Amino acid sequence: MCDDFSEKHNFSGACLVKEGDDVIFSHAYGVAHRGFNIPNRLNTMFDTASITKVFTATAILILIEKISGQDYRKFVTDNIFVPIGMLNTKFCAMDEVNANMLFSPHCKFAKPFNCGESSVNATLRKGYAFEFVEINGNVFCMRKEGLNDGVGAMLSYYPEIDATIIILSNQTMSNGDCDVWEMHRKIQTIIRA
Repeated sequence: MCDDFSEKHNFSGACLVKEGDDVIFSHAYGVAHRGFNIPNRLNTMFDTASITKVFTATAILILIEKISGQDYRKFVTDNIFVPIGMLNTKFCAMDEVNANMLFSPHCKFAKPFNCGESSVNATLRKGYAFEFVEINGNVFCMRKEGLNDGVGAMLSYYPEIDATIIILSNQTMSNGDCDVWEMHRKIQTIIRA
């Protein structure tokens, strides 16, 4: 699939697909520096754009818990919500019943994956910098994407099959560049088949 996107859509970047600890596929394509024609390699350092939010969130959570001795939710409740009078605010588990709470997590995805269905009813939950996609009450995948000028990145994990897809690209989808989101959906379809 990645070879196809490299040949037909000029993909430039790196792709990794793992199942458990086993690397199913890893390869780099295109060039890291167009001016000097330096090829991308698996050890090329890519800008991960908004995927860095996952690391920032993790670091903040660890720091808060180490300093305060409290978990993140209790810390925010005790030190932010209560002191400013937000007494009707709390972190809720999305699967718990909470009276007097607005709850509307359902959305339609045009193409969460390509399995012959044009659309799938799914639940999208966000937390700790990730998006959690649930289908039929089960976590289908945890994902994070990033997009900056000149870079695109996609990270997703599929807990039911213990599989990971990482695509790092030194191009954006403008000006006819490769659509890494479409590339991701096609790889996702293959590993979920």
